[in-house]
Amino acid sequence: MHPSCRRLLLVLAALPAAASAAAPQPGLYTVTLQLVMPRTALQLPVRAHRLCLAAGEIAYGSAYAVSETGRFCAISQFQQHGDSVRYDFTCDTAGPARMVGHAEGRRDASGYAIRMTGRYVPARPGQEDFTQIVRAQRNGDCTPR
Repeated sequence: MHPSCRRLLLVLAALPAAASAAAPQPGLYTVTLQLVMPRTALQLPVRAHRLCLAAGEIAYGSAYAVSETGRFCAISQFQQHGDSVRYDFTCDTAGPARMVGHAEGRRDASGYAIRMTGRYVPARPGQEDFTQIVRAQRNGDCTPR
């Protein structure tokens, strides 16, 4: 085999490993949620949850979509490429409405930052749409349930 072909094959073989290196590792995470309501002066406090994320929850995307209740949201159209993720979501809330929308963000081996934008269904006056910033930081190991 020609040396330049051999080098090209080695570079191509290393690409999947480099792409997967961006994924957060399973473990215990502190996940913070900051909900921003456009067109209102209402400032909600940042909520924090400690979650034990399993490898499957990271690989299939549910780890990136956390609701205000601290539970995972239903996701669809999940895509991950290198350090970026995007998906559509439906989340339960503490009230009668659901959060529905689209999310995009970045990840690395120690956590992620996601911007979820959407609307409440059914909407209440002054609470039609929202932006939620989700940040996660790995704190150590844990045993997933």
